[in-house]
Amino acid sequence: MTQYKEHRKFKNAKARAERILRNPDKLKNLITMALDKLNTMDKSKSSVGDFFRRVKVFIRMIKAYIRGDYRMIPWKMMVMLVAGLVYFVMPLDILPDFIPVTGFLDDITVIIWIFNNFKSEIDAFEAWERNTI
Repeated sequence: MTQYKEHRKFKNAKARAERILRNPDKLKNLITMALDKLNTMDKSKSSVGDFFRRVKVFIRMIKAYIRGDYRMIPWKMMVMLVAGLVYFVMPLDILPDFIPVTGFLDDITVIIWIFNNFKSEIDAFEAWERNTI
């Protein structure tokens, strides 16, 4: 992964992600919250549609890992995937989500950043997924 300076809000999301990953009920709740938030977004814009797809991949990867179906995800990556979801559902992050249009820009940026940093692992998961269906 490339070097970066983490924002305090994302550091908090990573710390919460570690705790959530150790509690199946909290993880299930986080996934529900992320799906609920996705359902409120206007998916007609192509950038939002791509963001929506990426969040759904994160959710599928987390579920497959937790079920034991796909364990080729390093723990550090699991923490980052869950941290991305935590950051996405937090209403008060760097740009609060209640600010029209721009409120989701930091959420989109974080998800894209995580996706790009783990692209090869995500591609491998999606290939595995296609072969198991």
